[in-house]
Amino acid sequence: MTAELFTKHYSDPQRCAAAVRHYAWLAAHARPLRQPELRVIGPRHLAFDEIDGRHAQPRDLPLLAAMMGDAHGAAWTGELHRARLNQTHPLPGGFRLHDYVASRTLVLQRRWEQGFLANYQPCET
Repeated sequence: MTAELFTKHYSDPQRCAAAVRHYAWLAAHARPLRQPELRVIGPRHLAFDEIDGRHAQPRDLPLLAAMMGDAHGAAWTGELHRARLNQTHPLPGGFRLHDYVASRTLVLQRRWEQGFLANYQPCET
């Protein structure tokens, strides 16, 4: 008997590799979240065990919020409390969290240039 697999496809190998790193990090640091087993890592796809059940419904939001809060708490306790928003933070296993402030500043700058943020004041670089 073979298990059913769910395959997720990616546009390029870099995005696929990033998804594997994210999966591994969540598996190690956000243990309250139940994740399917990752069975196949291809150059542009990942195949996971199929999970029994149904998709979340609006009535599930309180439970989902509690689960996400528990996962965030576990990640905070294990590693995230050492990270700073304005610095890249190395993680175990050769992973890293990128500087959040710089990435958000870049996005805001682009949105301002596109005319979506009338009151935004661009940062001097």
